[in-house]
Amino acid sequence: MNNTAYKTFKLHSDQKDIVEAAPTHKKHTGTAFDTVALEYMAISYMGTGVTYGDITSHLNAEYKKAGETETFLKKITAIIEKIIGDKVLVLVGEVEDQEAN
Repeated sequence: MNNTAYKTFKLHSDQKDIVEAAPTHKKHTGTAFDTVALEYMAISYMGTGVTYGDITSHLNAEYKKAGETETFLKKITAIIEKIIGDKVLVLVGEVEDQEAN
């Protein structure tokens, strides 16, 4: 009797890249099996939560979580203001050249 379970996931291209990258790092885990490397990735997440290799990946995840641009920008602007101790104005879209007027 085989007790193997099969799962199918629909992934966006950036998600696919991340999921496919995990097994390529299996040399660090001591296993030769992609499924074990994927299991280690899940265990790591459950122990430490979500971590990102760079700020772009983290901001991209926060943008997706926000659901809309305005919500994302409000959150990020508040964080930047807290870090730098000054007000921040974020403009989205095309802005007229003020010197031309």
